[in-house]
Amino acid sequence: MRLLISIVAVLLLYVTPTAQAQTNDLTDFVKRFNSFLETNTAKLSWSATDSARTLPVPMPNAMDVSKTRISDPTSGLWHYPNLQKVYDPETGYYIDYKGLHYYTYKTDTAAGKIFKGETEIQIKRAEKVQK
Repeated sequence: MRLLISIVAVLLLYVTPTAQAQTNDLTDFVKRFNSFLETNTAKLSWSATDSARTLPVPMPNAMDVSKTRISDPTSGLWHYPNLQKVYDPETGYYIDYKGLHYYTYKTDTAAGKIFKGETEIQIKRAEKVQK
């Protein structure tokens, strides 16, 4: 009986920190995104204007659009304007993000949620990038 109780106790100790780490990662991502919204990087979109400020010009990219990213030095997030995504290499979380409408995004850091207007944005998770 003691062996069974010991096994259950060890399993509970093992499972609890894992779930807590994911919650902390999500909270960290939301806080970083909140910081990101306060920077100029948040205002960038997939196009810029030409020197005469008349026509939108697509941002240049190399061979692969997915590799065109802007690193935000304040928050550490990566903004992929051509893919309309913001990615956190620390936690692996990302969201769909349209830089042109940056002012409509709001964060609730206590609840770990991001909103675009009144609609909650789905926060997705990918594999962390190996540095």
